[in-house]
Amino acid sequence: MPETVELALSAGRHYDAWQLQARWAINQRAWTEALGLLSRIERKDFFDLQLEGRALQVKKEDPNIARDPAAQKEIEARQHEIMMITYKAPGITRDI
Repeated sequence: MPETVELALSAGRHYDAWQLQARWAINQRAWTEALGLLSRIERKDFFDLQLEGRALQVKKEDPNIARDPAAQKEIEARQHEIMMITYKAPGITRDI
């Protein structure tokens, strides 16, 4: 994984490197790190949005967040927003 991220960075593909790192963070259930990495991507494509949705789901399952109704509502609102964005424009791509 580190070599792949390093390759993406050396090729000037910062967004792809951040996305790869976010995937790894989600796999480790580190939603804070994943959302932080994804927030660095200015123009999210379909896959970035799907990763953000997955990170939000992991966040929602966090025991500390699960007890916070305000946080749950905020997460659900963003998940709905992601769903509507991808529904209205399923072919979202970044300018490469």
